[in-house]
Amino acid sequence: MRLNELTSGKICFVNKIHTEPKLKRRLYELGFVPNAMIEIINVSPMAKAFLLKIQGSIFAIRGEIAQKIEVDVNDYSLLVSS
Repeated sequence: MRLNELTSGKICFVNKIHTEPKLKRRLYELGFVPNAMIEIINVSPMAKAFLLKIQGSIFAIRGEIAQKIEVDVNDYSLLVSS
C-alpha cells in the first residue's frame, strides 16, 4: 500500500521508498526510514498534500511524493516493543 492511499488519523509504518536516490536520501534524512511509524494528521482535498508526524516531527509532503512511499498499516507489533 502507498502512503497517498491513506486518510487522516491512520498510523502506518514505512516499508520502502520507490524514488531516485537523491529524493530517497532526503526522505531518509527526514526520518522516513524502514519501520518508522507515521501518523497521518491531515490530508488536503484531492490528496495533493499530506501533513504527517514521524519520529516526533511534523512534515507536509506533496501527494506525488507520498505515492512513492510504500507503507504497512498492519504491523502493530512495533508499537508493543517501543
